[in-house]
Amino acid sequence: LELFHSSASTSNMNNNINPGSSSATAGNDVTASLQQRAGMEQDSTLEQVLRDLGPAATRSAQTFREIIKETSVGPMNEATMARLIFFLSSVAAEGGDTANKSNATPTTELGSSILSSLIASVNSGGPAPPTEWNLVIVAQVLQDDYNGRNGALAILNWEMVAESFDFPGFQLDRTPQFKVLMDLYRAGTGSNAPPSLHTLVGKSWRNTAGQLSVLECILSVPPSVYQVPLEEEEMADGQTAPPTTSLQNPQGWACTAILNRLLYLSDIPGLYRRVRDLFVKCLLNCPEVLLCSLVRMQLRVAQTGDSTILNAGLQLKQDVMRELIPLFFRPQQHNSPARVHNGPGAVRRLYAISPPTVVAACLEAWRSTANDQPSVRLGSI
Repeated sequence: LELFHSSASTSNMNNNINPGSSSATAGNDVTASLQQRAGMEQDSTLEQVLRDLGPAATRSAQTFREIIKETSVGPMNEATMARLIFFLSSVAAEGGDTANKSNATPTTELGSSILSSLIASVNSGGPAPPTEWNLVIVAQVLQDDYNGRNGALAILNWEMVAESFDFPGFQLDRTPQFKVLMDLYRAGTGSNAPPSLHTLVGKSWRNTAGQLSVLECILSVPPSVYQVPLEEEEMADGQTAPPTTSLQNPQGWACTAILNRLLYLSDIPGLYRRVRDLFVKCLLNCPEVLLCSLVRMQLRVAQTGDSTILNAGLQLKQDVMRELIPLFFRPQQHNSPARVHNGPGAVRRLYAISPPTVVAACLEAWRSTANDQPSVRLGSI
């Protein structure tokens, strides 16, 4: 546990995934703020019209395009697109209709005109408005009009779209919403690539609660929804996960960038409990990966001497390690549930990371059983 004590070192490390500081300068902050304000009116108008119309807004590609066109005060930009697909993921995940077409009271003139035409179509014997959002139509429009190919209406930088998720109000409530968000994002890019991990967790968001909700979803969905990219050493940690684990994405816990970001977020009082609950879930279901990745990460950070990163989430790290070490180096009680299912594999991997750590843990485990019966002591070997 000495690895997880605070450090007085004040040296800094220039790292492209330094979660402890924001790379934005004051000038960039001002520019981003002005751009955000410039798009707020357009964003709110588009969202309100979609709320007024409900699923009828996606009854056809032509209808959806018309709504976007009529609410636009200029070309589609990354910030507006981010809010658009977030809104659609939110209402689609909720399911059902968000507007009563016969009794709706539109709050915008545009919403009123389009809604009136839809109601008139129904009254004249036309097809009834749909009761569910047609995400196939939305994906078609995004792919045809905004991926920068085939005469697209706007060429968007989709990594900037992902960066623009950092806005007030962005909060993923459940994994189905995250799945829809990723599907719409992929449709817009025209590829199967999700937002880069660096964009989502590599730097601090202003909306820290929203960023934590992204992490919660990444760790709760299978790799088919979001594949966490891993380096060679991280992959070796992830391979210690037992096949029987109930975690959807245990390899995500081997990712240094994810661990770093979670630890920084745990230092925010209002987010500590949510971060702690994530670690507890991994501790209960896949402690093998957590043990190896935490020790490897802490050893790497200790070599740099960067106290900011070394001390991030220090209390949480110490608490987790106090639970982890006995699981692997102390005999378990006969009446306690087995939480470790690949102990030998995890210890071999830990020895490959740091032989002194394994030796020290074994010696400490032996000393801690000094007052136990000989049979108990032998059981700790």
